Amino acid sequence: MSIDMRMLSGDEVVALARRILTVRPLLGRVAPEQIMAELGWPELPGGSAFAKFCDPGLGFGEAAIGLLPDGAAKTVVVPIHSVLPRPSTQELDDFRQDAFSVAGRALTAAFGRAYALQDGNSPRLKWRVGESVLTMAREKLGVRVYLWRAEDLEDAE
Repeated sequence: MSIDMRMLSGDEVVALARRILTVRPLLGRVAPEQIMAELGWPELPGGSAFAKFCDPGLGFGEAAIGLLPDGAAKTVVVPIHSVLPRPSTQELDDFRQDAFSVAGRALTAAFGRAYALQDGNSPRLKWRVGESVLTMAREKLGVRVYLWRAEDLEDAE
């Protein structure tokens, strides 16, 4: 059985980051559907009180719009590689690390050195971009780019 192992190039990750940064002024103020409409990403079925899902048009995976308790959009989360099967294998772990490395180098070249690094089983890099924070995380199921309002992270840190 063949496994779909596609990842965005560094340039594609930077373009994706720049695209989601355009909706930063809307976070905390509008419903997730307005964020999706602004990005041109159609809503997908499902969702919950915590997140709504949409198709970012990458050809794999789904993006999520995290929600505040009042239902306004809080964060945008987008995968940068294809959905991988579980359980993981060394080959899949290596692929996730490659995706994290490629994207990290590209985001650093575009936005400067990350201001925060979290090591461990789920490493994260954070870049401050104006009133926004871009976070890239290598998580158990994949590598994702997050867009946050800076004030939301400052309250949590």
